Amino acid sequence: MNKTDKLFFELIRVAIGNAVCLSSIPSAREWGELFAMAKKQALVGVCFAGLQQLGADADEGFARIGMSEMLYLTWMGMTAKIQQKNQTVDEQCVALQKRLSADGLRSCILKGQGVASLYSEHLRGLRQSGDIDIYVDCGMEKALAYAREKFGDVEYDYINAHVHCYEDTEVELHWRAQALTNVFANRRLQRWLKSSKVHSSILGGRVTLANGEELVVPSAEFNAFYILLHCYHHMFESGLGLRQLMDYYFVLVAYAKHELPQISREYDANALFEKFGMKKFASGIMWIMKEVFGLPDEMMLCEASEKEGRFLLEEVMQNGNFGNRDERKIKVKSKLAQPFVTRIQHNWHLATHYPSEFFWAPVWLVYHYIWKRTRKQ
Repeated sequence: MNKTDKLFFELIRVAIGNAVCLSSIPSAREWGELFAMAKKQALVGVCFAGLQQLGADADEGFARIGMSEMLYLTWMGMTAKIQQKNQTVDEQCVALQKRLSADGLRSCILKGQGVASLYSEHLRGLRQSGDIDIYVDCGMEKALAYAREKFGDVEYDYINAHVHCYEDTEVELHWRAQALTNVFANRRLQRWLKSSKVHSSILGGRVTLANGEELVVPSAEFNAFYILLHCYHHMFESGLGLRQLMDYYFVLVAYAKHELPQISREYDANALFEKFGMKKFASGIMWIMKEVFGLPDEMMLCEASEKEGRFLLEEVMQNGNFGNRDERKIKVKSKLAQPFVTRIQHNWHLATHYPSEFFWAPVWLVYHYIWKRTRKQ
């Protein structure tokens, strides 16, 4: 971990309220590097809140912390756009849920704006929003038929369809919450998701947005496992960034505050991590939760592993948000070969730590290719 990384993690902790200052005042060059890291990790808005906590919102406060006026104004401008986008996506989520409800479909918002509502109040509008993932409680055939009826021909895969609802926001209509590349583990996962207690908890939460509207979201106990599963999926599919891990930090904080009479068998964290082959990954993520975000030990769902955490954190810093800034990726012109080449070369860096995922990734791609072309359209 170099000095810039250390300062970046300190700035994150200042932003979320787990630190009050940086260990040293960055130089103008270092502030430029910190801004570049914030962009790479999709944390521009949250890190700007850190600047404000350091006093940069006062008259020429940026100068007192060693930052140039141009960089401060650029950072502030990008943050304002993030806030505006969040307001738009909040409204779109509410409108979409109301539309589905009017058409007789129960739904919930997965991740995204639902998780953003768990952020500290001063950060909720500063989380960099992405697409809208919405789960519909009706199964694949009915969901796909509905998507085609309402939105025309749609692209789809094993877990969702990409529907054109809004010009400026991508929408994924889910009939499965998630999948695993190991076909045997995935079979266990789909059975678990369909079990009565788990299934009811997918639509078991409610959150109030900044505009006063409500969203249906998964319950706190479901998200405590599900968001980590989402992180696990992205680690091996395209790349995992700090934005997704910050989501998980606030999920764990919310879960710790959520009063449960006892942890049910369906939600025993260690049992679930073992069941779906995620224990090693989970232990590394718990270390990152403490090292980067300052999560207290009592909020961790399993024992932390520093060795695995350091390895994962190095990958996270290399990948950036969804792996979009990973310079190791090789671009392939062939649309047919591109998913295979990209996945294999991405997972190559993880092969010694997660050999099972390295093996199953190409198998899953072949399985999915055959599944889609042999099922009834």
